[in-house]
Amino acid sequence: MDKIWCLRGDKGQILYTKVPSPIMKDVVQGGKVKQRIIFLILRWSLGFSRQWTKYLNNIDIAEAIKVSSTSTVSRNVNKLIKEGIIVRGKRRDKSYKYAINLEHYDKQEYPESHSNLIPLTNNLYNQDKEIKRDIDGLVKRIASNISAR
Repeated sequence: MDKIWCLRGDKGQILYTKVPSPIMKDVVQGGKVKQRIIFLILRWSLGFSRQWTKYLNNIDIAEAIKVSSTSTVSRNVNKLIKEGIIVRGKRRDKSYKYAINLEHYDKQEYPESHSNLIPLTNNLYNQDKEIKRDIDGLVKRIASNISAR
């Protein structure tokens, strides 16, 4: 029997997205469309260890979250921006990049046990870039040593 869902991808990588607890609180309290938009932005940003999503327009978002009305998407995106939960970034044609507004969560008060959550989340993207750069350098050195032999 084929697996319907598996924990690991084709290359053995674990398939999950780390989401800080304060963000989950807003997801749970939001309406159905707002929840889907937040999850979409989380998946296409933090899910790929990025700060920003790819360029998205209202049609892309509506298709991804299975909502038929782009005006519903636009209204809910604008509400999330006004509430400070997400931010809209660079524009290309009618598409924008989106991100979770980590500064919004940094201003909230958390128990002492969660005091390091936001700085860790803010640094996730930069740490991943540094690790990738280190690995790329190591691979290049190994390749040059092999070709020198």
